[in-house]
Amino acid sequence: MKKGGRLEDKIEWLIILIVVVALIAYAMMTAGPKQAAQNIPPAYSAHLSLSVNPSYSGVPLVVSATLTNCGEGNATLRFDGKSVSYQQTDSEITASISPSVGTHKLEIESGRCKDSLSFETRTPLCSEGQKRACNAGRGCPGTQVCENNAWGACSGPARICSPGQKVPCAINSCVFGLTTCNACGTAWSACTAPK
Repeated sequence: MKKGGRLEDKIEWLIILIVVVALIAYAMMTAGPKQAAQNIPPAYSAHLSLSVNPSYSGVPLVVSATLTNCGEGNATLRFDGKSVSYQQTDSEITASISPSVGTHKLEIESGRCKDSLSFETRTPLCSEGQKRACNAGRGCPGTQVCENNAWGACSGPARICSPGQKVPCAINSCVFGLTTCNACGTAWSACTAPK
């Protein structure tokens, strides 16, 4: 009986030892990734963008910046090396600048975040809403309108017929002829008798 009791005691201790080792291994596996994750710093970044590119002189330009996990402290926004005042909502910064003609540089810095952006400002091609004549194709007159300081597409006048289309017409009560749509589709020719 003594020998059997010793074997049972040994088996009991072996089972307890296996359970303890398994619990320690489980605790290490579940605590390890949490601790590792706590040691990884969050991603941080700063990103600058412009409302219009290219920009034109004399036209206010909206600057936007997004800051992510940059740390404590106020952001510094510089335009060509000079500080610019801005409005901030949470992680978004906006400012308005009026650049002159030439190449410019925007820079933002906040805590551990930094970004810069170079851009060019041009002389406006036209004044907003200004109109000018243009060729809409096939020698037809058209109009261009200035939008965002650049000329828009040339649009011709509204068509009333298909260019080259022929339609019967009456020259008088006894003679019939044809009228032809002009090349621009904007007018009909005089009614002429067939040859």
